[in-house]
Amino acid sequence: MALALVASCSGEPSETAHTSSPSPGEPTRQAIAPRPPTRVVPSPGRPIPRSIDGLALELRGLNQAAYAAVDAWLAAGADMSDRPALVVQRSGLRFQEIYRFLTRHPNLAAAVRRRLPAGIAGKVRDHVHAGSLLTRLVTPLEKLPGWKLARPKAPRELRRYFELGERRFGIPWETLAAVNLVETRF
Repeated sequence: MALALVASCSGEPSETAHTSSPSPGEPTRQAIAPRPPTRVVPSPGRPIPRSIDGLALELRGLNQAAYAAVDAWLAAGADMSDRPALVVQRSGLRFQEIYRFLTRHPNLAAAVRRRLPAGIAGKVRDHVHAGSLLTRLVTPLEKLPGWKLARPKAPRELRRYFELGERRFGIPWETLAAVNLVETRF
């Protein structure tokens, strides 16, 4: 299932096709054409593009769609304590899938960053770097424990817990929230 989202143009220059041959060992580049401002935010689990330009194009579109979706969600009267719109949730999940893929393929990630505007490239760099540091801290389990998964608490409720933790342990609530994000990816 995919949701369509109409977003305004990003104001970035149009994409141009690559005609040069890749250097030995360099991933292939596919020609890309300008995209209209209509973006589709895919359901999580869709195959991730394997080409430099395919990834760059998806990250540009996803970035544009995600910001437009958050703006529309907030403009509709939501605040950060409300459950995000489905398109906002799916955008976040798709970003996670792509960042995790790029974390496992650092050379590809570097090539993709060179095809992105500075702001998006910086986000990709930071997420991939953080992901690579996190993977050094943990050893993947062969079999997952029998955990019971539950719906996460609302952000407002979580913040109250983080603030209680700050008062009790003297650790800033923002740090506790960051640890929660790292440990749960929520």
